[in-house]
Amino acid sequence: GRTFDAADAAYKTHQTAIAVAFPGHTIDIPTPDDLFSVGTELVIGQTPAMDEHHKSVLVQGRRRVKIIEIVQTEPFMVAKARILEETEADDETEILTQTIANLFQNAVELNDTLPDDVISYALSADNPSWMADFVVSTLTVPLIERQKNLEEMDINARLRRVAELLNRELDMLELKDEIAGQVHHEIARNQREIYLREQLRAIQMELGEEDVFQQELNELHAQ
Repeated sequence: GRTFDAADAAYKTHQTAIAVAFPGHTIDIPTPDDLFSVGTELVIGQTPAMDEHHKSVLVQGRRRVKIIEIVQTEPFMVAKARILEETEADDETEILTQTIANLFQNAVELNDTLPDDVISYALSADNPSWMADFVVSTLTVPLIERQKNLEEMDINARLRRVAELLNRELDMLELKDEIAGQVHHEIARNQREIYLREQLRAIQMELGEEDVFQQELNELHAQ
């Protein structure tokens, strides 16, 4: 496809590629007007040879860039872009980074879909910007929120945004956990009641007594 051809051409000519998103889910082949202008510069690694129906590309994100001109559209897009520079980290950055680390650890503990090792992976990052991007990639947030995070070049503003997204995620996970606990408690209570009823019936049969529940039904029918 066009994506693989573009990556393959970049690899063979020792150039980089740009990954950009577009908001439409129904667009098969986006035009330049469909694309967000801010994306990620990618270093293209190997393009393993597979069969004609399955192709893969190894890439590594490098830095944020802004597309300033699309110079080619066929057989794939080629663009000119400029590098976007982030603000410098300061004391607030360190505090925000630690806040996100604590929130993320709580979120992972409540999220069964995330492996535990993502915590150590995130905490091992020595770059606050990278950690913020990684955390956002694990959250169930809309594309537009991810794009806002990508376009925010003020590192502290981005970290505050990520902390806000994490708080929302935690609220959702805690509510989900609370509902699951209530359902589990209700199921356990019903199962316990059924077990006690069966035990009572067994005791009554041993004593030769009529089932009290059947007795109540008989009395209702007799009325």
